[in-house]
Order: sequence, then C-alpha cells, then structure tokens
Amino acid sequence: MPDVPILSGQYGSYVLVEHGLRVAVPADTLEPFGMRTSRGLVAWLLTPDQANGYTDGYFVSYLVLLDQTGRLKPITHTLMGGAATDPTGRYVAWLEAGVRKSDAHTVRVVDLTTLRQVTHFAEPAGSTVFGWVDSGILIVKGGGFSVRSLDGGETFHPEPLEAAAADRVVIRVAGCLRVVDLGTGFRTPLFGCTVQRSFTAGRGTGVEDVEPFVALSRDGKWMIVDGLSAAVDTLTVRGRLMPASIQRQHPSFFPLDATRLWGKIKNDAAQTYVALVCDLPTGRCEKTPEPIVGGLW
Repeated sequence: MPDVPILSGQYGSYVLVEHGLRVAVPADTLEPFGMRTSRGLVAWLLTPDQANGYTDGYFVSYLVLLDQTGRLKPITHTLMGGAATDPTGRYVAWLEAGVRKSDAHTVRVVDLTTLRQVTHFAEPAGSTVFGWVDSGILIVKGGGFSVRSLDGGETFHPEPLEAAAADRVVIRVAGCLRVVDLGTGFRTPLFGCTVQRSFTAGRGTGVEDVEPFVALSRDGKWMIVDGLSAAVDTLTVRGRLMPASIQRQHPSFFPLDATRLWGKIKNDAAQTYVALVCDLPTGRCEKTPEPIVGGLW
C-alpha cells in the first residue's frame, strides 16, 4: 500500500488512518483531502452540504490538524472553497465563502504552530484556493488566477490554471498547455493541445472537445500528460504509464515524494477503479491495493 492517509469504515463512522494513527472524524464527513506538513496532517473534510444554488465548488467542511501525538485539532468549520498549505508546512490557507453569492468571501491564513490567524483578504464570489507554491497562494478567479503573498501583494495571470507544484504552474493557452516557472520566468513550448473526438449517443452522433489531463510531481520537474510521463524542462517523453485497457474519467493524482505520484483512475468498460503508483523518471506504474475509501488527494 502506498504511504497515504486514508478513510476506513463507512459513512457516519469513518476513521482517519495516518502513520499508524486511527482517529474518528466528524460523522458527516463525506470526502477527505489531506496535506502533510512538519506539524502533522492537515485534513480538509468535506460534508454533503454545499452552497445554496450559486456554485457546486463550495462545501461545508471541517479543517483539522492531526498532530504527531494523534490529537485531532480543529482549525475551522465553514463553507469552504479550497484549502492549501505553504511549502514550508507552517501555514494553511482556505477560502471562507458566504452562504449567498452576494456575501463576503474571505481567504484566511492560520499558523499551524499556534492555530492563530496571521492574515486575511477579500476575494470575489466564485474564487477558490487552488494551491500554495513558493511565490504565494494560488487563487483561481476571473477566468485566470492570482498569486497572493502574506504581505498582501498580488499578481494576476489571465490564463486558466491546470496544475501547480514547487514554483511551477501549468496554464492553458489557446487550447494547449504550457508550464511556467513563476520565479525564473521559464516557459515551455505549447503542448497537450485540445483535440476533437466523435461520439455516439443513442441514435445520434456528435463531436466533443477532449482536453488532456495533466499532473505535476512535487518538485515540478516531471509530469503526467494523458498517461505519458514527460520531463518538464525538455518535454521529453519517458514512457506510457496507463494500461491500454484503462479509459480515464477524471483521474486523480497526488505526489508521494519528489518524483512519484499515487493516483486512481476509472476503467469505464468494467466500471471499476484502478489505483496506481507511478515513478515518472522511469516511466513506470504499478497497480496497488485500493484503499477502502480512496485516498486524500
């Protein structure tokens, strides 16, 4: 089994399993996302309650810290639109959404050592916290994304954001992908362009745009692009990772370490899920036993 925290049990009585610890989570927990830090595991626990009609992206959620002693420390319980920890593992940021679209939306940042707020700033409705890279907090809004620093500085990028790791982001430009290093300004050529695919539905046929799926390794040097392992700096393909029999549907991946990703993809033909650990430099994946309730992506 990959070294990932999981939920075990059944809805209403889940237990969070992490490094030998087994801790009960709130009964209305539906789905977990987790972020490991030097202070412990920060778990974003979604519940079934969503925003009232104006977005599908905000869930009433618990944000908690599972420290090394096994204590589950509450950080917040609110309507949230994304959460992320900083690269040093000292801070966590989340978007606290209003119940209605017209209500105030706020990004809050808490120091994980003291669990006290260190700063906050307003954001428009529909914004989400996407991640946290070396340059700052990534906030998706207005068709693009902003990079926000703790001192209040902000840089807006008009391109849609697809993935992020280290200080690199994957953006979408004219239907194609590009990796940009926010610190050095390094930019790759365009790759992974959208293609059209014909499909049959009932007695009719149609055409749909198919966008490639991309995920970055933790160090930002390797990526998966539609099942291919590729080096970011050179766009050199190292190998095909996905078995030919797997037809992907919204795959999920998260980094185990600098160069490995753990993920879960759906085999549409068999209506089953396949869990994989992929080593990107070698271009190899292997199947793993699937956790009872999926992983914390």
